[in-house]
Amino acid sequence: MGRARRPGSGCGVALPFRSMLWFTALPRVWQLPRFVRVVRDNSGEIYTVRYDAVNAMLLNEFLKEHRKVQEQDAMIAQVRVTTAKQEATIAQQRKDFEAQTAQQQKQIEAVTAGLQKVSAQIEVGRPAPQTVVNNQ
Repeated sequence: MGRARRPGSGCGVALPFRSMLWFTALPRVWQLPRFVRVVRDNSGEIYTVRYDAVNAMLLNEFLKEHRKVQEQDAMIAQVRVTTAKQEATIAQQRKDFEAQTAQQQKQIEAVTAGLQKVSAQIEVGRPAPQTVVNNQ
């Protein structure tokens, strides 16, 4: 790693303990390998943080999540288009069904009227019942 540097020398920034808590509070996805985010001194204590490496890793994680969001947005848009097409198809089918029902209703009324005419003609053509008088 080279020569150890002192805090405040411009080559690294020493962090107080409270600032390092931020790194430990990150969710598991954001946990960074120890060798990337910090530089330790001879006694193993944290000496500096490699912000360039941390920023690069955080940017990569952000870009991954951003891609996922974009994919989900594209999927949602596709679902909306599909839903709109299905709703249009359903509306057309409903309209066709109602038109067909109205046509069938007219046909039923025509057949009913024809049957009534035939029934009336049969009634007119039928001889009146005759009563037989038996005088014995």
